[in-house]
Amino acid sequence: MFDFDFSSIYSNLESLCKSSLDNGYFTDNTIAGFVQQGTFDADGYKRITGDDYVAGDQNTVANG
Repeated sequence: MFDFDFSSIYSNLESLCKSSLDNGYFTDNTIAGFVQQGTFDADGYKRITGDDYVAGDQNTVANG
């Protein structure tokens, strides 16, 4: 019925998170929390932070 490309939404969300990280509004731990919630996967974490995501290695509100 609708032909909607959600990949552009995730790409824009990743860009927003990367900008927020670069400007000090988010930390790597914030992005890790998004991975734990299922918003991003490990590849998204790497695109945003430049680091590999290791489950359980981040101290976030979700697991801290």
